[in-house]
Amino acid sequence: MKKIFTLAIGLSLGLMGFSQYYYLPSVSPGNPGGLNMDDEYPGASAGWTSILTTSASPTWSSSQTIPFTFNFNGAPVTSYSISSTGVLTFSSSPGAAPAVASAALPDASIPDNSVCAWGDFQMTGSNDEVLTKTFGSAGSQQHWIFWTSISNPSSTSCWAYWAIVLEEGTDNIHVVDMRNACSVSKSIGIQINGSTAISVAGSPNVDTQSDTDPTAVDNFYYTFIYGTQPTEDVAGVAMTTGQYQLIANAPFDIEGELMNLGSANINSMDLNYSVNGGATVTQNVTGLNVAPFDTYTFTHGTPWNATATGSYTVEVWASNINGNTDANTSNDVASGPVEVFNNFTQRIPLYETFTSSTCGPCVAGNMNLEGIFATSGNAGKYTSVKYQSSFPGTGDPYCTDESTNRRQYYGINSIPRLEVDGGWDNNASSMTQQLFDDFYAVPAFVDLTATYSINNQTINVDVDIDPVETLPSTDLVVHMAVIEYETFNNTGSNGETEFAHVMKKMLPDEDGDPISQLQSGVQQTASQTYTFQGNYRLPSNASDAINHAIEHSVEEFSDLGVVVWVQDENTFEVYQSTIASLVTGVNNDNTQLLTAKIYPNPVQDNATIAFHLNNGSDVMVSIYNQFGQLVSHDTYTGFGAGRSTININTSELANGMYTVVLNSNDERLTKKMTVAK
Repeated sequence: MKKIFTLAIGLSLGLMGFSQYYYLPSVSPGNPGGLNMDDEYPGASAGWTSILTTSASPTWSSSQTIPFTFNFNGAPVTSYSISSTGVLTFSSSPGAAPAVASAALPDASIPDNSVCAWGDFQMTGSNDEVLTKTFGSAGSQQHWIFWTSISNPSSTSCWAYWAIVLEEGTDNIHVVDMRNACSVSKSIGIQINGSTAISVAGSPNVDTQSDTDPTAVDNFYYTFIYGTQPTEDVAGVAMTTGQYQLIANAPFDIEGELMNLGSANINSMDLNYSVNGGATVTQNVTGLNVAPFDTYTFTHGTPWNATATGSYTVEVWASNINGNTDANTSNDVASGPVEVFNNFTQRIPLYETFTSSTCGPCVAGNMNLEGIFATSGNAGKYTSVKYQSSFPGTGDPYCTDESTNRRQYYGINSIPRLEVDGGWDNNASSMTQQLFDDFYAVPAFVDLTATYSINNQTINVDVDIDPVETLPSTDLVVHMAVIEYETFNNTGSNGETEFAHVMKKMLPDEDGDPISQLQSGVQQTASQTYTFQGNYRLPSNASDAINHAIEHSVEEFSDLGVVVWVQDENTFEVYQSTIASLVTGVNNDNTQLLTAKIYPNPVQDNATIAFHLNNGSDVMVSIYNQFGQLVSHDTYTGFGAGRSTININTSELANGMYTVVLNSNDERLTKKMTVAK
């Protein structure tokens, strides 16, 4: 089935006839040419040079020399100045710097011969700065002018990162939307003089498209090209056939996305694909109406009949546009990998977070990640381990030698930091639902099951490892991390009072338990037993770490869990993870209702009851006051085996001590709850 989607970007045709430039939007996320792969953070570093810092009012930088030969509007230019409000000008006498505004181009406040990423931002924040850096080799360099952390005057929490890029050899100019904490209106374009400009459609109200990710993965850019827009030009956006396929499901549909970058509507074209550079498979399509800057998605009429497992590269492109040759063949092809397997199984991704109760930015990272975990439909699709760190300041009291060694294993020297399956390395604030879904969609080739039991302070873990494919790695270990689902006593200086999935002990330690190469159909097992020694102690800070030989920091043994994963020690790749199932609770003879915990406790207006079930069932919750009178009784349905939670409203309960009774399948657990408002 073919579908047409309109991109919310069009051409300012009314201005086109008066301008020597036309523009194109980027066809896929990233930076132009892929030369700049630096992270996007405030502050001059890694070869960046600061040319303008915080300014209370709009101002121009000093004149800057372009580090290579460059032409603007067909004539050579050698220097430029930039304004704190997002304007670059090649004019030697620019006049007053443009105000914080978002006005249509041309505008009298903009100097002649200028490039604009002009909007409702000003450089008044402590981190606000303009940096420059040149990337690439002589003959094909890019000179980046980078506005970092610029502020919105109407909101202190609203900031943006944008850049203007001058490109050697092509004389192209790119305006890059890099990182934004909120929506903002901008006027993006080139002003030749007071009567001639070319603007991105929607100016002066072009909205941001990037998110807060500090890498290029969500960047979007506009390319301004000197000359006349080709009539026929189709760019490959993406090869969208699923990356992972089972040989039994062949033949496979070949799917792709294209964009019309020409000035004419597309009525007909040939759709093409090839596999591993082999023969071209062509289908002619007619009756189209693809407008300039529209995208066109397709499923090719001839599927690919793969006959063997392995790794393939599939390329898709269009040709014979409206019966004519594509004017720009450099952007035609979109390609992507397709991996064909005999078998695979569902992956449960592992999220390892490095955080601390003394780390201010960690609050947003933890809130973002826990919010995604709590989203409806995400339960059972992840495992999570939090490693409390020894910095900043005095560090987290629950930092241990094992958490520090785990951080050093990944080479991490800043927090918050999130590792997903040992490969995605980023700020936890950058995690999104789409990324969560993408990680879950990656197939696994190992089934992993684990159980654990707790008797007093002794924990036993048993693991079954069942490969469905033979894997090449010979440096594998199985890791077992004992976590406490919720902790409260390690409160520090960042305002957090509740901490999730806190690592308490790794079994036998952070090095894990070595296992043999994984062979299809050959099961391996692993088991560990550990006894937490001594009594609970709350360290004063990270320098006063728990000595596992004589003490522990477990707040409540009934709230412990175990995360298990198989990892390649050399590449960091995690092949599979799982949450171990509790089979015996702490000092509890029940076989169905294994453990229960109430938090926070004391409680004010709302409490959470966490419990483990051996089998799925309903749970009845009854609350009695200190006189034995029943004050609340509810039945909750639809729980599966494992850990679940119930949120209860305690706002109408008077201060005092209450007894909470949980019933499931004729078994009961009793917990005490204090209400203190």
